[in-house]
Amino acid sequence: MQVTATDEDDAINTYNGVVAYSIYSQEPKDPHDLMFTVHRSTGTISVISSGLDREWASKGSGEHWKGETFPSLHRVPEYTLTIQATDMDGDGSSTTAMAIVEILDANDNAPVFDPQKYEARVPENAVSHEVQRLTVTDLDAPNSPAWHATYRIVGGDNGDHFTITTDPESNQGILTTKKGLDFEAKTQHTLYVEVINEVPFVVKLPTSTATVVVHVEDVNEPPVFVPPSKVIEVQEGISNGEPVCAYTARDPDKGSQKIRDPAGWLAMDPDSGQVTAAGVLDREDEQFVRNNIYEVMVLATDDGTLLLTLMDINDHGPVPEPRQITICNQSPVPQVLNITDKDLSPHTAPFQAQLAHDSDVYWTAEVNEKGN
Repeated sequence: MQVTATDEDDAINTYNGVVAYSIYSQEPKDPHDLMFTVHRSTGTISVISSGLDREWASKGSGEHWKGETFPSLHRVPEYTLTIQATDMDGDGSSTTAMAIVEILDANDNAPVFDPQKYEARVPENAVSHEVQRLTVTDLDAPNSPAWHATYRIVGGDNGDHFTITTDPESNQGILTTKKGLDFEAKTQHTLYVEVINEVPFVVKLPTSTATVVVHVEDVNEPPVFVPPSKVIEVQEGISNGEPVCAYTARDPDKGSQKIRDPAGWLAMDPDSGQVTAAGVLDREDEQFVRNNIYEVMVLATDDGTLLLTLMDINDHGPVPEPRQITICNQSPVPQVLNITDKDLSPHTAPFQAQLAHDSDVYWTAEVNEKGN
């Protein structure tokens, strides 16, 4: 900064017009009253003392700042200098003017956690759950890049369960769960969080670290079937009480099991999960069986699906259609009967045909090439 004063007197041949500049006063006088100087001839104002700090504090006892204790913090965003201009090279008449020196902020103060230790509780399995807000103080200019905080977890999160972001309004760190926590696996997590600013420090400063102890709260979890859907093969027509399979659910809370069996063919032991036949399993039952599959719902707090693939046995005989025909014995015409069987191969065609009750005396019956 440079100040200039004019004088109409002759400054070439006499000293009457030669102006000399000096600092008459400085406000405030912190940290001392000789922070600036002005060039006697040019009026250029310069800083001559170290310690120019917009967050300067006077020593005492009480407030902690920069590793020391102070009674209070005095912000010095600007200085008011009274500049005196005197003609006759400093021996004549004088006038004064005000020079305002604004102190620009630099990132010379690190954010500090307050407090430095936190404890929080989180229900297990909660995702995107706000765990804790962490607060910092920073002596730099509010809402500037030197004030805005950036947080990161530097320890204790080996499973990558947590994340932390910055609240743009309060500058707090918002710790949240990235994925659900498992009480049965780990009841407590101890996290270490570091804070810095958006822009680098202009001098080397220590970083502040906070400790967050997260207690995981137990939640009544439903049992889980393993696997969630189970497919087995069982022969139709097995005897009552004959074992079919065991299908169990794993539940930390020890829930009981029930079975939804639309045909009433099965029974389940509520403790072991053992499934047994309680009725005759019929693959040809069109009401309950679809594509050889009989579906049963096994219930606990969670659902599991048991799919029984029924293996066919030869429990149905072939049936001719139509069951009754009329033939004129004067001019008989060959009649075709279609033979069906509900069973699957090899319990179906080819069939054999023969006449009963002495009908073969007057009539014959034969099967076509397909045997049906």
